[in-house]
Amino acid sequence: MYRCQTCLRTFAAPKILVERHGLSCPPYETFSVCPFCEESGFVEIVTRCRCCGVKMEREGPFCSEACRKRAVRYRQNEKKRRRAEAPIKRVLREKEAYNRQHGTAYSYGQYVALCENRSRKRKGETRCTKTKKTT
Repeated sequence: MYRCQTCLRTFAAPKILVERHGLSCPPYETFSVCPFCEESGFVEIVTRCRCCGVKMEREGPFCSEACRKRAVRYRQNEKKRRRAEAPIKRVLREKEAYNRQHGTAYSYGQYVALCENRSRKRKGETRCTKTKKTT
Protein backbone atom coordinates (compact mmCIF):
# COMPACT_ATOMS: atom_id res chain seq x y z
CA MET A 1 0.00 0.00 0.00
CA TYR A 2 1.09 3.54 -0.72
CA ARG A 3 -0.09 6.95 0.50
CA CYS A 4 0.16 10.13 -1.55
CA GLN A 5 1.67 13.06 0.35
CA THR A 6 -0.29 15.55 -1.77
CA CYS A 7 -3.87 14.23 -1.92
CA LEU A 8 -3.52 11.88 1.13
CA ARG A 9 -5.22 8.98 -0.68
CA THR A 10 -4.04 5.39 -0.37
CA PHE A 11 -3.55 3.07 -3.31
CA ALA A 12 -2.23 -0.43 -4.02
CA ALA A 13 0.29 0.39 -6.74
CA PRO A 14 1.61 3.60 -8.27
CA LYS A 15 0.83 4.57 -11.84
CA ILE A 16 3.81 4.31 -14.21
CA LEU A 17 4.25 7.19 -16.66
CA VAL A 18 6.57 6.74 -19.61
CA GLU A 19 8.19 9.82 -21.13
CA ARG A 20 9.46 9.06 -24.64
CA HIS A 21 10.98 12.49 -25.44
CA GLY A 22 10.13 11.97 -29.11
CA LEU A 23 12.19 8.80 -29.39
CA SER A 24 10.89 5.78 -31.26
CA CYS A 25 12.89 3.20 -29.29
CA PRO A 26 14.07 2.83 -25.71
CA PRO A 27 15.56 3.98 -23.36
CA TYR A 28 12.52 5.86 -22.15
CA GLU A 29 12.17 7.76 -18.91
CA THR A 30 9.70 6.19 -16.45
CA PHE A 31 8.08 7.86 -13.45
CA SER A 32 6.04 6.36 -10.63
CA VAL A 33 3.19 8.70 -9.66
CA CYS A 34 -0.02 8.72 -7.63
CA PRO A 35 -2.90 7.35 -9.79
CA PHE A 36 -5.25 10.06 -8.49
CA CYS A 37 -3.32 13.34 -8.67
CA GLU A 38 -0.27 12.15 -10.67
CA GLU A 39 2.21 13.65 -8.21
CA SER A 40 5.44 11.80 -7.44
CA GLY A 41 5.37 12.48 -3.69
CA PHE A 42 4.12 9.25 -2.14
CA VAL A 43 5.39 6.83 0.50
CA GLU A 44 4.99 3.12 0.99
CA ILE A 45 2.84 2.17 3.95
CA VAL A 46 4.47 -0.75 5.73
CA THR A 47 2.13 -3.01 7.66
CA ARG A 48 3.84 -4.73 10.58
CA CYS A 49 2.67 -7.38 13.02
CA ARG A 50 1.57 -5.85 16.34
CA CYS A 51 3.23 -8.64 18.26
CA CYS A 52 6.59 -9.42 16.64
CA GLY A 53 6.99 -6.49 14.23
CA VAL A 54 7.59 -8.54 11.09
CA LYS A 55 6.70 -6.83 7.79
CA MET A 56 3.46 -8.28 6.40
CA GLU A 57 2.13 -8.50 2.87
CA ARG A 58 -1.52 -8.85 3.89
CA GLU A 59 -3.76 -6.61 5.96
CA GLY A 60 -4.44 -7.45 9.59
CA PRO A 61 -2.97 -6.82 13.01
CA PHE A 62 -1.02 -10.10 13.39
CA CYS A 63 1.17 -12.21 11.11
CA SER A 64 0.07 -15.56 12.53
CA GLU A 65 -2.26 -17.24 14.99
CA ALA A 66 0.64 -17.75 17.40
CA CYS A 67 1.30 -13.99 17.47
CA ARG A 68 -2.39 -13.30 18.09
CA LYS A 69 -2.43 -15.72 21.05
CA ARG A 70 0.80 -14.23 22.44
CA ALA A 71 -0.70 -10.73 22.25
CA VAL A 72 -3.89 -11.88 24.02
CA ARG A 73 -1.81 -13.44 26.84
CA TYR A 74 0.24 -10.27 27.14
CA ARG A 75 -2.89 -8.10 27.43
CA GLN A 76 -4.34 -10.41 30.09
CA ASN A 77 -1.12 -10.31 32.12
CA GLU A 78 -0.99 -6.53 31.77
CA LYS A 79 -4.55 -6.23 33.11
CA LYS A 80 -3.66 -8.43 36.10
CA ARG A 81 -0.57 -6.34 36.79
CA ARG A 82 -2.59 -3.12 36.71
CA ARG A 83 -5.24 -4.55 39.01
CA ALA A 84 -2.63 -5.71 41.51
CA GLU A 85 -2.79 -3.67 44.67
CA ALA A 86 -0.15 -1.00 45.05
CA PRO A 87 1.60 -0.92 48.46
CA ILE A 88 0.27 2.55 49.25
CA LYS A 89 -3.31 1.36 48.63
CA ARG A 90 -2.75 -1.49 51.08
CA VAL A 91 -1.48 0.95 53.73
CA LEU A 92 -4.44 3.28 53.13
CA ARG A 93 -6.85 0.37 53.53
CA GLU A 94 -5.11 -0.65 56.78
CA LYS A 95 -5.31 2.97 58.01
CA GLU A 96 -9.05 3.17 57.36
CA ALA A 97 -9.62 -0.12 59.18
CA TYR A 98 -7.50 1.07 62.13
CA ASN A 99 -9.38 4.38 62.31
CA ARG A 100 -12.76 2.58 62.29
CA GLN A 101 -11.68 0.04 64.90
CA HIS A 102 -10.12 2.57 67.31
CA GLY A 103 -12.34 5.59 66.65
CA THR A 104 -9.45 7.75 65.49
CA ALA A 105 -8.97 10.02 62.48
CA TYR A 106 -5.30 9.51 61.65
CA SER A 107 -3.96 10.79 58.36
CA TYR A 108 -1.67 8.65 56.22
CA GLY A 109 1.49 10.25 57.66
CA GLN A 110 0.27 9.94 61.26
CA TYR A 111 -0.65 6.28 60.70
CA VAL A 112 2.73 5.44 59.16
CA ALA A 113 4.54 7.20 62.03
CA LEU A 114 2.41 5.27 64.54
CA CYS A 115 3.24 1.98 62.85
CA GLU A 116 6.95 2.78 62.73
CA ASN A 117 6.94 3.55 66.46
CA ARG A 118 5.09 0.33 67.23
CA SER A 119 7.38 -1.76 65.06
CA ARG A 120 10.42 -0.33 66.83
CA LYS A 121 8.92 -1.31 70.17
CA ARG A 122 7.90 -4.80 69.08
CA LYS A 123 10.65 -6.30 66.95
CA GLY A 124 9.51 -8.70 64.26
CA GLU A 125 6.01 -7.28 63.72
CA THR A 126 4.98 -5.52 60.52
CA ARG A 127 2.98 -2.31 60.37
CA CYS A 128 0.19 -2.16 62.96
CA THR A 129 -0.91 -5.73 62.45
CA LYS A 130 0.03 -8.63 64.69
CA THR A 131 1.50 -10.83 61.94
CA LYS A 132 5.11 -11.81 62.40
CA LYS A 133 7.70 -11.28 59.65
CA THR A 134 9.00 -14.46 58.10
CA THR A 135 12.68 -14.35 57.17
